[in-house]
Amino acid sequence: MIFKNLFRRKGRTLLTLLGISIGVAAIVALGAVAQGLKAGFASMTQGSQADLVLSQAEALTVLMSSIEESVADEMRAWPEVSDLDGVLFGNALLDGPSGITYLFFFGHDPEGFSIAHYRIVEGQALADARGVRGKPLILGRQAAQNMDKQVGDVLRLTGGAFRIVGIYEAGNAFEDSGAVMPLEEAQALVLQPHRVSMLYVKLRDPSDADRLQTRVERRFPDLGLSTTSGFADQEQLMEMLEGIAMGVAGLAVVIGGIGMTNTLFMSVFERTHEIGLLRALGWRRRRVLGLILGESVTLALLGGLVGIGLGVAAVLAINRSGSWLSFLGTHFSPELFTRAVVTVVVLGLVGGAYPAWWASRLLPMEALHYEGGGKADVPRFLPGVMRGLWRRRVRTALTLLGISVGIAAIVALSALAEGMAYAMTEMWRASQMDLFAIEAGVDSDFSAIDERVGARIAARPDVEAVSGTIMTAANTDKMPMMLVFGYHPREFAIRHFRIIEGERLTARHQVIVGKSAAEQMGVTVGDTLRLMNSSFRIVGVYETGVSFEEIGVVIGLREVQTLVGKPRQVQFYGIK
Repeated sequence: MIFKNLFRRKGRTLLTLLGISIGVAAIVALGAVAQGLKAGFASMTQGSQADLVLSQAEALTVLMSSIEESVADEMRAWPEVSDLDGVLFGNALLDGPSGITYLFFFGHDPEGFSIAHYRIVEGQALADARGVRGKPLILGRQAAQNMDKQVGDVLRLTGGAFRIVGIYEAGNAFEDSGAVMPLEEAQALVLQPHRVSMLYVKLRDPSDADRLQTRVERRFPDLGLSTTSGFADQEQLMEMLEGIAMGVAGLAVVIGGIGMTNTLFMSVFERTHEIGLLRALGWRRRRVLGLILGESVTLALLGGLVGIGLGVAAVLAINRSGSWLSFLGTHFSPELFTRAVVTVVVLGLVGGAYPAWWASRLLPMEALHYEGGGKADVPRFLPGVMRGLWRRRVRTALTLLGISVGIAAIVALSALAEGMAYAMTEMWRASQMDLFAIEAGVDSDFSAIDERVGARIAARPDVEAVSGTIMTAANTDKMPMMLVFGYHPREFAIRHFRIIEGERLTARHQVIVGKSAAEQMGVTVGDTLRLMNSSFRIVGVYETGVSFEEIGVVIGLREVQTLVGKPRQVQFYGIK
């Protein structure tokens, strides 16, 4: 009887199924991508043959972590440590018509233990390629397929040309869609000599882990140890991606749920005489309630099954498309599908609750004489079109709600994207710069310009001044993710931060805080702020008129360079 009722209006039911399935597809697709990236990190660390991973403790992600190689040199002498191996992460733009824009790369010591998990399927390993002409590189099988490259080809990255000496498999999309090069070449490519993103640590005895943890905390308080199995769970960027994915997917489900409620109301209105007849034949209110709720849950489950299929198909299509997005990988866990099913069941119960209650409250005589609300009181001042809508007020309200939620989501997401671009533009404009310089061929997050370049620019006769800047994100003891801007206290770009309380930066270990950030954290001048395991005294609160800046903090350029591992380098240069 449930299926018979649902498919009386096949078109309406199918449209409702489509709305629900889009929301469920979003849950499955976005969730699989987020979990796939997390699984890629987990597979990478667990396959390294290490016991522990050492990275910058307060870095938002290991991609932003930076450790001096001297740390490894010192730790090798510790009795708990059997061996250490460093790895550096980076990305670069590709030259050529491959259709792939970015390539993630991993810098490894060719003789180190952590590179062994890259299984060579064609060509040779980096350790065997010492005599090869040009800079050697091994390419992930997925990346090789995406770019139609093979052993012996030249891969041109912005910053240098590399000879592909081997093709490898690592068993996860994150690494198989990238490339591996000697550590020194990777350091040169991202302009971070003698630095790594993280260190793999082998213990002499697994029972030494706690003692090593204590020693690291005492000797290197800005670094943190984690197990290889638990490393991915501590990546805060992964948590943020999962949260964003679930937020977007939840919004899509809500819109689909409103449409389902509207469909059920329309169905109940059309079957009012039938429900009245059933009540007259002895059906109890509970049985009517169960019938409508059954239709609601069934409709939601059907939409959920279709959505799961669409989500899986969409993710597999992206992975097989050969685009650079294939590095995200996928991970279809039972938990993901369970979450989707539970979501649609709850959606069915909630979405069908009010229509079912309304139907169960109908009295037999009233239902049998019900004429579809056509004789409802309609204000005479309403025009003809509005009168028709007024007669079906509940249905009209639900339709308006669904449309308004959808439009609100579009407007909000568009405003966020455009607002970010506008804020960035206003930030550079407020800095009083005429030109803006960034390292060519790399993502802005990996841009690194040597200060000697800035000095040469400043020496030109047509240049009045230059000002270097670094932007990053870090955890604080007051807020999980804080935007951090590094400026030289005496250069022109910092002048647009208008101090409304306190004073400007004058010494090390000082910080000025944006007005919005100060309000959110509940701090004021004189308080102490812990930033990436370092203490800074708040000496001022500023305004700029740019929301992007007012939710962050500003510290001295030299201190940011130390925190992010870019000594004597800046991310951007403003030129006046």
